[in-house]
Amino acid sequence: MKIAIIDDGVSSESLGVSVINYLVSNGIVSTSDENGISPFSHGTQCAKIIEKYYCGKDLAFVGLKILNSADVGIADDLMTALKWCLHSDVDVINISCGTAFIPEVYEMNKVCKQLKENNKHIVAAMNNNGDLTFPACLPSVISVEQKSPQTNYKHWYRIADIYTEGEHLL
Repeated sequence: MKIAIIDDGVSSESLGVSVINYLVSNGIVSTSDENGISPFSHGTQCAKIIEKYYCGKDLAFVGLKILNSADVGIADDLMTALKWCLHSDVDVINISCGTAFIPEVYEMNKVCKQLKENNKHIVAAMNNNGDLTFPACLPSVISVEQKSPQTNYKHWYRIADIYTEGEHLL
C-alpha cells in the first residue's frame, strides 16, 4: 500500500517504512530530500498515525510537500499534487489541508472523480470551523472532521463521512 501525504513533507526519521518526498511548486513536482523536514512536521505525524493503525503489509509513503514552513500553500500546487497522484502508483491520498477559495473547483472535482474511478482513494480533512473546504467537500472524497464542542457537525453543503475525536498517542 502506497500512501501519498499532501502536506508539509514526511520525515522518515521515526518511521519504520519507506518514504519518498517530492516538492510541489509552481506546477512542477520535483524529487526532494528530507532536508528541512522536521520529524515533528504535520505530514510526518499523519504518517505516524497511519503506520500505527495500518494492519496490512508493504506500507510506503510518498510525501508531496505543498505547504511552506508557515503551513501556507497555494491551491494550484494542491491541484498539481492531485494530478501527479492520478498518474502515479499511489493507492491512497491523505490531505490534511484544503482550500476555501478555488476558482477551478470544477477541475478539482473532475480530477478527484478520475482518481476515485482509478481506485485511488482520497481522504481529506474538512475545515473544523464549518467553512467550505476543497477537496474534502467533493462527493468523490472521503471527508474527515475533528469533533469539538464548538462544531455543530452539520455543514450546509455536506456532512463529514468520518468524525474523529481521539487523541493519538505516538
